[in-house]
Amino acid sequence: MRAISARAGCPVSKKQQRLDARLSVAALKRLVARPDVVEAHDVTAADPRLLVFLKSCRNTVPVPRHWCRKRKYLQGKRGIEKPAFALPDFIVDTGRGLEAARARVREIVGTVLAPTWTSPRRGVSPGGEPIQ
Repeated sequence: MRAISARAGCPVSKKQQRLDARLSVAALKRLVARPDVVEAHDVTAADPRLLVFLKSCRNTVPVPRHWCRKRKYLQGKRGIEKPAFALPDFIVDTGRGLEAARARVREIVGTVLAPTWTSPRRGVSPGGEPIQ
């Protein structure tokens, strides 16, 4: 480890010393018996060799990949559009889907036309007499 930087004899911070002492992924893969279990974030562990040894033991369960991600599990699917729900074939064969679609259309048309109806209060002055 270096205690003094190469430029002008400035002391190196503790953080920089830790980063300098950290193994690279390639170096860690050369040191262990099973390099296929080494992942990029394994080098940041307190004892990377022990971590890789424990991961390579028999009957161990791998940690899910989403444990180190910033977003919560399955929360990054905002841009993906789901296809519209389609009724199963046996329900479509009965014709029930068409009836439901017609009812929805009637409801939509009714709500669109509702504001155009005249209210019974329209045309009545505040005094109670009809406006002419």
